[in-house]
Amino acid sequence: MAWLIYSSLLTKNPPSGCRPAGFVKKGDWGKRGNFMIDVNTFLDPDRMKDVFQKHLPGFSEEKIKIRGCEILHTRHRFLPLENTQGKPCLCVHYALELLDSQRRKRGRQMIYAKAYQNGRSLKKFKRVDPERLFSPRFGEALVHLPELGLLVWAFPNDLKLPRLPEIADSEKVRQYLPYQSLPTGLAQQKDITEIKIEVIRHKPETRCTFRYQIYGKGTKQPVTIYGKMFRYNLAKAVYHRMDILWKRSKDPACFSVPQPLGYCEKIKTVWQAEMPGKPLPGELSLDNCQKFMKTAAIGLVGLHKTSLPVSTKKRPVDHLTKIHGKLAELARAYPRLEKPLKFLLLHLENTQPKADSFSETLIHGDFIVRQIVVHRDRLGVFDYDDFALGDPLEDVAVFMVDLYFHGFTSKAAGLMGDMFFAAYQAHADWKAPVHRLNWHLGVQFIIKAYYFYKRKKSDPDFEKRLEELIRLASRAVMS
Repeated sequence: MAWLIYSSLLTKNPPSGCRPAGFVKKGDWGKRGNFMIDVNTFLDPDRMKDVFQKHLPGFSEEKIKIRGCEILHTRHRFLPLENTQGKPCLCVHYALELLDSQRRKRGRQMIYAKAYQNGRSLKKFKRVDPERLFSPRFGEALVHLPELGLLVWAFPNDLKLPRLPEIADSEKVRQYLPYQSLPTGLAQQKDITEIKIEVIRHKPETRCTFRYQIYGKGTKQPVTIYGKMFRYNLAKAVYHRMDILWKRSKDPACFSVPQPLGYCEKIKTVWQAEMPGKPLPGELSLDNCQKFMKTAAIGLVGLHKTSLPVSTKKRPVDHLTKIHGKLAELARAYPRLEKPLKFLLLHLENTQPKADSFSETLIHGDFIVRQIVVHRDRLGVFDYDDFALGDPLEDVAVFMVDLYFHGFTSKAAGLMGDMFFAAYQAHADWKAPVHRLNWHLGVQFIIKAYYFYKRKKSDPDFEKRLEELIRLASRAVMS
């Protein structure tokens, strides 16, 4: 059911700092006159916990208590009002920890809040077909909070992934499973006795990954597979990428990849087998880092040598466009950082790698530490949907910067990163100059600093950590 709630949120005892969802004109460094929403309330999980508790149906009557609120993902649009074309100016993905006292049930409910301005949220709300909504585990499928300009979607409802509820349901998903690739005891739909489903990651309106534990009449242990749904028609392309990489993975110098089991165009989903192993972040230490850094570097070189049909390209200028708004927002939030941030951007603009200074290769696009698993003496890698053609040193920089976010000291993370890069240089058949790597390191530290700003503002040492990331970015580009 969809709900329209005309709350008194902004007129009677609003949470501290809460203001109507409007645009405030603020000039940035380039005097572009951007309009930006006041995001302080929406990006404060404690405030939004109060907002949702007071104004969501079922929650406001205290039937369901919100024990915690976490921000999973945010998306902004740095555009003037006339250029938004009716699109939301801010989207925030939250995870709520809940207690339903009446049903004596605890659980986690993901919700996706989309903020519009000038009454556009009502127009969007009226366009939704209530017949296509699916009842979530807690609360209502869709709620409109007009005074905040918010539409609140409860998982598994997703405007751009309309068939997501089908593969999130243990009964409905059975018609789509890759039976041709399942064991003999699970070769038909009638063989299945139970399916347990876990959401691994949901990026609203883009993709969602599930883990399925499938029990059958003729199986002693459940068979675990994964399904990944896409907004766009990527399932077939991702399946073929995985098939090529899986065949190549017989070479011990290459990364292991899970066996692809099939794809379903009807629901835009690719199926894959479970890949054994433990996440690299939990296995990595100063005692074994040299071995892991070398193995990861050799695997990445092998990936960069692979020829796959990809049409997306990533260029240095695209990164500059991406980080310009992020730096401007950080400078507005912390005026004392405006001068170093402005200098940092200027230096990146003046030193960006020219397109003819490197040969494009296949790049992973999201080569972070948690995408890697350890199994015996090999490493495996996940996620194949961000593949593109670009500078291979982008993947190297992404990995090196991500090492700083897994509990290591900056000195230890830097040491491991140096080991990784040295091994990559030693095994690559192309030039991997330090100055080009440093440019990508600067960009990636900025991206991480912005991510940290959006997700960790409530941490007690947040500002100290933010300044450290900016220093690391400056040190990289000035080296």
